Amino acid sequence: MLCNVNEVVLDSDQRLKHINHLRQVEGLTDENIRKLIEKYKNLLTENAGKGSTVAFLNDILDHLDKTGYIESPDSCYSGLALTGVKGAEKDALLEDHFLIKEAIQEGGVQKNYDPAEAPFNPQEQLVGEPQEVSDIDTLMVISSMFFTGTNLAASTGLGTEIRTANIYNKFPIEFVKKGIYVSRMGTGARRVIVLEYQDLKKQKPQVVDVIGRLREFSPGVGTCPVHGNTLVGFRDGQTTCLPGLIQKEFPQFNYDFSHYQK
Repeated sequence: MLCNVNEVVLDSDQRLKHINHLRQVEGLTDENIRKLIEKYKNLLTENAGKGSTVAFLNDILDHLDKTGYIESPDSCYSGLALTGVKGAEKDALLEDHFLIKEAIQEGGVQKNYDPAEAPFNPQEQLVGEPQEVSDIDTLMVISSMFFTGTNLAASTGLGTEIRTANIYNKFPIEFVKKGIYVSRMGTGARRVIVLEYQDLKKQKPQVVDVIGRLREFSPGVGTCPVHGNTLVGFRDGQTTCLPGLIQKEFPQFNYDFSHYQK
């Protein structure tokens, strides 16, 4: 349902200052970011997404040097619930994950960080101390404009990443496969767009359209009668409730919790 925004809580200018303040509180000062990126580069190998990841890291430094901010408007963190996932479930998760990555790129978001291709991937090797992994993933989330999460199984890590994207006012999109119940803490989170899909091979062009539609806006936070505190978008002097917009224009992706109630 498309609804009117009652109040703007965080506008485009305020959000950049908000992001910078929060990352300082998180310990991600300019100096610490530079040290963290240098250390991370040393961990990368050719078979762990070195080329694209190094380019992503260099983009963070470039934005930091030029603007004092680390967010790139043309970037996405593509998260997925990999920890503990095996066999056919893992194969299905990765297939959907890569389809979403393709849709993100075709939708116009060219820079992508994929933790599945990083040296911290729990399926490959447990390199890196817990605090290092947390700092790197937090940095990658907050330096991206978009966040996507592919959720076929319970994952504390993915839930933490979605929460980070939410707090830092990104475009957080959680993909949920129809018929697979996931935590209400994720699907019920405010300022997160939940897309319930049936078959991504068939629906990928529509995901591309969702991404393209969101790219028309600058994100912020506001309130509306239907969604309460919600993700809003600014465009041409107008403020729009984005979850309501996506639900109205792409009803095929609307998440229906009643399917899972007993």
